[in-house]
Amino acid sequence: MSTDGRDQPYPEPTGNSADALRDATARPRRWVEEDGPSPEQIEIYRRMTPGRRLEVAEQLYWSARKLKAAGVRSQHPDWPEEKVLAEVNRIFLHARS
Repeated sequence: MSTDGRDQPYPEPTGNSADALRDATARPRRWVEEDGPSPEQIEIYRRMTPGRRLEVAEQLYWSARKLKAAGVRSQHPDWPEEKVLAEVNRIFLHARS
């Protein structure tokens, strides 16, 4: 295990909340198996029809866009809605998984 905190699932906060936010963004936490779906969730997804899984994926996609738009608005409260939506489009266009 390294001493820089990258092997910890959630880095311990240091100091005030601004420090904790900076630390969290500077040192992204690693994915651990517990982050994945539970056996119950897997079973629910397996029982869904392909069409229903597609509906759920689409709902997740649009929810992610709404959350991103809210984040952009909070960072740029002076931007008009058209510019916020254009930024969200740009972010999603260049997203990598």
